[in-house]
Amino acid sequence: MWPFTAGLFAGWLALGLTHRAVTTKSSGLILVLFTVTLGMILRVISGQGTALAFVIVATLFLSFSLIGWRTVHSLRK
Repeated sequence: MWPFTAGLFAGWLALGLTHRAVTTKSSGLILVLFTVTLGMILRVISGQGTALAFVIVATLFLSFSLIGWRTVHSLRK
């Protein structure tokens, strides 16, 4: 889990440096990209597996988790 947590924190840092609102769907997409990319890179560096099926499942799960609630939030406005 730590590689994805590190990727998520890097994404939050990037959003903070650009002063973007964290509740928008585009911010969620940025977080997904940072989390998946850095998470997979750190998994490779640490000798953990990155099978294609794992990458797909991780990307789908993170997309639903990081973009899904933002979509619901935007619909409630």
